Amino acid sequence: MLGHTARMAFVVWSTPHQDATDEFERWYNEVHLPDAIENGSFVAMHRYEAVGPGYRAAPYLSIAEADYGSEAEAWATVRQRAQSLRDAGRIDDLYRVDFATMLLTVASDVSDIRWRRSPPSRTTGAIPTVTRASGWNLCPSRRESPAPCNS
Repeated sequence: MLGHTARMAFVVWSTPHQDATDEFERWYNEVHLPDAIENGSFVAMHRYEAVGPGYRAAPYLSIAEADYGSEAEAWATVRQRAQSLRDAGRIDDLYRVDFATMLLTVASDVSDIRWRRSPPSRTTGAIPTVTRASGWNLCPSRRESPAPCNS
């Protein structure tokens, strides 16, 4: 939706079952994504595959955008619609969900403007803050702790 910023994002890390990656990709792209848009659960969906040698929670990340007014409304609506799809045989058991959360606050949006990055304040060292979301554990900044995020 060009020019629109959804009020929430549903973030899901997932892993296909062994020997099911090709079928998982087909199902996700051809069945699951269209179903979730068509039933009104989300206004946009994006799916990413992890590449490279860095740490990853799971090989696939999906970010679905929606305009729910609260986390409770989002979960209630998504669960009910997901159950309807499950009952219709549209949700497959080709993967496991490793982590899922609803993020309800848009902390910043640079999609509709030309954005110029500026360095942190030289006098205070302040950097932009991120709103802590329900169910989300933020990695401490390197200034606070030298420990890696996955330890």
